[in-house]
Amino acid sequence: MIIIIIIIIIILSLFYSLSCWCVTYSPSQICAIKGSTVDLQCNFTYPSKIDNIVTVVESIKWFTKGTATAPIDLKNDPDYAGRVEYGTGCTVRIRNIGEADSAFYKIRFKTNHKHGIYTGVPGVKLSVSDAPRPPIVSLHSSGDVVEGSSVTLVCSSDANPPAKYTWYKEDEPDPRSKESKLVFKSIQSSDSGKYFCTAQNKFLMMTSKNIIVDVEYAPRLPVVSLIPSGEIKEGMSLTLTCSSDANPAANYSWFNKNEKWPQYSIQNLTIANIGQQHSGLYYCEAINKRGSHKSAIHVTVFASKLDKAPVKGHFLYFMRFYILPKAIFNKLKKVSGTDFNASTLHLPPSDNNFVWFFLNILCYII
Repeated sequence: MIIIIIIIIIILSLFYSLSCWCVTYSPSQICAIKGSTVDLQCNFTYPSKIDNIVTVVESIKWFTKGTATAPIDLKNDPDYAGRVEYGTGCTVRIRNIGEADSAFYKIRFKTNHKHGIYTGVPGVKLSVSDAPRPPIVSLHSSGDVVEGSSVTLVCSSDANPPAKYTWYKEDEPDPRSKESKLVFKSIQSSDSGKYFCTAQNKFLMMTSKNIIVDVEYAPRLPVVSLIPSGEIKEGMSLTLTCSSDANPAANYSWFNKNEKWPQYSIQNLTIANIGQQHSGLYYCEAINKRGSHKSAIHVTVFASKLDKAPVKGHFLYFMRFYILPKAIFNKLKKVSGTDFNASTLHLPPSDNNFVWFFLNILCYII
């Protein structure tokens, strides 16, 4: 039973196909750019026999003007003169199309039977427009582009049919959006850079001009250092350096012991011929219109070793003024041949042992 039904369906389908008058257009709509060339295509079916006469297609006409029974062939239409070329089957090519060519294009084919004539309606719709302008990128923000604010980039195009969009940052595709809008809910400094978009449909792809996104932010924590590094001695020249990442670029101020230095606008502070009075905590502040940040560094200045008197000289001076009688001290001076009134005491090598041996005995007695 099932087999019989299938056979009947096949027979009916074959009969329908042999007796059907039908035209299909592929595609049914075409959007084209002014000055381009388009190809219109279709397929049609018709009864293989009419009144027991085998039917054969004798002529095909493409038309936009006239009526279904009295069409004006494109080849004979003065508006298409020299621009129309019929191809094999049901194909026609139209060159250098203009906006006036926008219309519904239909075919009417005729067979060898007097009643074997058919018009395919509504036809294929051709829309012609000027070449679309390149897409335009615009930036939308409630205020300045500041770190943490909401920013939207919009790509707009008059492409027909509507285009699909791709965003690029620094020539690399940006995966965050395939839509006409690229949204930053909380924009960061890392989002700064050059952006552009492409708009593409089945006819062409266009690229926008670049737009620069410059995200402003307060200075980061400054980095401070000393040049030269290591132990700092009196008389040296010392430079305190300060740097901070900021947009716009930061201005710098130096503070020492809560007092602002006169060179408040200097990024790198140099102290020539440094002394121990310069020891202490130094603060560097980086500031721009978005905020400020401060860092500190401690400077310790050591006395130069060249300024220290020998220990023996200091000890003998102590003995001279605080312990030894003047007569004994003068005797030591006479024996050693040394001037104890000098700021630095140097004993002759030959007398060193005698003097220090005497002093040791004296200290033992005392």
